Amino acid sequence: MRILNTITLSAISVLLIILAACNEDPEELNQLVNGVDMEELVSVHLPGYELVRSRLMFDWGREYVYQSNDEAKNLHMKVGVYPSVEKAEEAAGAYAMLCSAVFYPGPYDSYMVGDRCWSPYFHGENQEIMAIVFIRKNMLINISSGDGFGEVGTLAKAIDEGILDRDDYIDLAHELQLPVIDSITATKSVLREGESTTVTVYASDPGNQSIEYDVIGMTKLDTEEGNSFREHATVDFMGANLTGTHSYNFLVMNEANVYSEMATFQLTVLE
Repeated sequence: MRILNTITLSAISVLLIILAACNEDPEELNQLVNGVDMEELVSVHLPGYELVRSRLMFDWGREYVYQSNDEAKNLHMKVGVYPSVEKAEEAAGAYAMLCSAVFYPGPYDSYMVGDRCWSPYFHGENQEIMAIVFIRKNMLINISSGDGFGEVGTLAKAIDEGILDRDDYIDLAHELQLPVIDSITATKSVLREGESTTVTVYASDPGNQSIEYDVIGMTKLDTEEGNSFREHATVDFMGANLTGTHSYNFLVMNEANVYSEMATFQLTVLE
């Protein structure tokens, strides 16, 4: 009888979930994240904390470091809004694979956040979550506890609920307003050993937001626009297989943490 009751309760739970999904507005279900206002998010979920620094970490999102007003606690967050759900999942998978800690997919006992989530471990007697990566729609959020902050699972759930509830810090839309890489130029695209080139990326944003530029494998130059990079045709910079064609992937991100599509540029080193 106990087994039958358990089966019946499980069937009812599934039915309730299906009915709830049917009652959802299909227009809202199909919407993707079109940007996140981190200042507003912090004011809602991290009162008493202020931004210490931020930096774009290529396709792993923009990293934000927050510190409490008494400087006793800090928190690290990486946030990225991707052109599609698939690209957000690829970025999360790459991070989990390359990170020094082993990230295990959720759910964990009764804990689940986002559409998918990963965490390296539970901690302490209460099995607290000290680091979590989760995806909701096309948005990736990575939260890790710094000095004195404590567990981050509760914060992750609150942020996720805010996304679903369309809180003021989140923008949902059917058509994403992505920044666009319009063109990439180089002072030289064909080099001989020992020569250098400056590569400049030109991008635009449909909402006229400011843009941050990034690439792996080149040195970013200190320019006003921040869109120029230097490469040197030497083994130290380009690797042992110097001669031939070298490909570089560029990304840009706007103020709302929305990524562009990736653009590839090639340099050739002659023998």
